Amino acid sequence: MIRWAIECGTPEQCQLVLALYHCTNDDDYQAMGIQLSRSIDNANVSPIIIFHR
Repeated sequence: MIRWAIECGTPEQCQLVLALYHCTNDDDYQAMGIQLSRSIDNANVSPIIIFHR
């Protein structure tokens, strides 16, 4: 996921990936994961993303 963000992500997506990496709150983690998934879907990009802690 980090490699994808560096190579293909927008600055906002990179920030979300970094925030997900450091997140300690499960609710925030899920919300950011959904936000990132939606932004990737809107960009017509289809990486496989599994948000699991």
